[in-house]
Amino acid sequence: MSGDHTNRPVHGTVAGAAYVALPPTAVDATASGPTRLLIAWPGFDPPRTAAALAAAIPMTGVPVWRVYLDLPGRSPGGLGSGAILETEAIEAY
Repeated sequence: MSGDHTNRPVHGTVAGAAYVALPPTAVDATASGPTRLLIAWPGFDPPRTAAALAAAIPMTGVPVWRVYLDLPGRSPGGLGSGAILETEAIEAY
């Protein structure tokens, strides 16, 4: 689409989970064929958010859209408590 800025990061929320999407701006690789999509979820250890994971592992050498997702929902005891394993949040994950 004309006027779209596809070279900037995109931030938003989908199904209650935040995400950060980075465009294919590979510095050391060239795309061949159609643009692909890579999706990454953080684990229970740091980095625990989409933004932190995107900063820690930017994967700029991969010529694809990179989408980093937050874990769905928030556990009442925090991610480190293990309470997420006993709730419906794990089903969403």
